[in-house]
Amino acid sequence: MTKLLFSSSLTAVSIYIGTIAFLPSAIGADLPVALQQPEPELPYEETFSDFPWDRYYVGLAAGYGESSMETSDTFAPVSFFDNSFDMSGGLVGVTVGRNFQMYDNWVFGIEFDAALADIDGGKNGTSGEYIEAELNGILTARARLGYAFGDEKQFLPFVTAGLAAGHYEVGSFGGVSADPDDLVGNVVEESDWLGGYTLGAGLEYLVSHGVSIKADYLFMRFEGSITTDPIIPQGTVFLWPTEYDPEDVHVWRLGVNVAY
Repeated sequence: MTKLLFSSSLTAVSIYIGTIAFLPSAIGADLPVALQQPEPELPYEETFSDFPWDRYYVGLAAGYGESSMETSDTFAPVSFFDNSFDMSGGLVGVTVGRNFQMYDNWVFGIEFDAALADIDGGKNGTSGEYIEAELNGILTARARLGYAFGDEKQFLPFVTAGLAAGHYEVGSFGGVSADPDDLVGNVVEESDWLGGYTLGAGLEYLVSHGVSIKADYLFMRFEGSITTDPIIPQGTVFLWPTEYDPEDVHVWRLGVNVAY
């Protein structure tokens, strides 16, 4: 008799617990849709892959440059057979910039460059002197506009334009005395910054999130000239004051940028 009562009580308890557990689900299923509580939607967050170019970045760049120099003597215009010479050499520098990615694919940016250069050249004058010039420093501040494309917007062709400055060192070396074979070891040198503008284009490729490689070309034109003072070695024979007028500069570079 006791066992039968215990078994009946256990069965009743089991039915009661099952009913309580099932009741909320049954009630919820019968409620109108408007009264049911929807699951909250998480806010959308932009990820790096949505706008991979929208970052600050720093970088390194190295390349090759070509130019030429026009020279003229302020007192003796026919001192040299040819008043021009070519210049060429390498350069290496650092880059700092900021990109803003707009409308999914368009990328606008501002970029600053500072480079050490060894773009130089020279020639012999008709009086035994040697004239030379070197472009050894370049600064640029430019705007960039590009269009990102590809499966992950990893390709970025761009155009660029802005301000530029170049540091030149120029000089005349040597001279003659009464004997044309007797060189006089005099040197006339000057250096100065010249300002101008730059235009260019290039292609940048996103290797991974935050790291890109690029190839670009820059055209630079500097305004103004540099003039050396005369030196009189002996009697009336002297190094003429010479005006150096730099021509257009062409630079080709390869570089790597790291975003942060």
